[in-house]
Amino acid sequence: MKTNDSFCHDAQPIFTRNNVTNHVACRREAEDLINQRIHPQTIAEGWRLARKAARSALEASTIDNSADDAAFREDLLRIARTTLSSKLLTYDKDYFAHLAVDAVMRLRGSDNLDHIVVMKKCGGNLKDSYLEEGFLLDKQIGVGQPKRIENAKILLANTSMDTDKIKIYGSRVRVDSLNKVAEIEEAEKVRNIQLLQETSLSHDNHLSAHIFLL
Repeated sequence: MKTNDSFCHDAQPIFTRNNVTNHVACRREAEDLINQRIHPQTIAEGWRLARKAARSALEASTIDNSADDAAFREDLLRIARTTLSSKLLTYDKDYFAHLAVDAVMRLRGSDNLDHIVVMKKCGGNLKDSYLEEGFLLDKQIGVGQPKRIENAKILLANTSMDTDKIKIYGSRVRVDSLNKVAEIEEAEKVRNIQLLQETSLSHDNHLSAHIFLL
């Protein structure tokens, strides 16, 4: 299932069954041809020609609806419904098809699916799932921090600011004593203090460094 999905983007049982059936049929026909003393390379070349002919036929019968937003969205919904055809989503297939299409449409033509993050939570039912328009950060509120902030200004920093361990990326440091390790740790602490002082000038209510809430 996993291998089939990585090559065909198709891991539903019904489609996996169809793929296996096609492969078995091709292999049976190949065995008959081999029994007729036809070379395997000749059989493989015939399959390649058949693949090209099938692809050409499919491309000739395609309709491009990319210029019509409504028709293009309906095409995506049909694809999503077909992909979600499983026993788990028998009754909620249409609901999740709309979620998937809405998420993809927000990529605005980009094919980088890493921009779509699925967050899983225990409890509830399938229709409790929703597509958030903003940014969700799955973290707990720290001790002594406010539970609610309205009209918050949030700063996203692309550097870690925790001092539990030394982080020197792309470099290697060798020391001959623990005192020098302590000096490096102290230097990192000083650097983090400087970063905090600089970010405090922006008057943001909240600071998020990577996924750490400070």
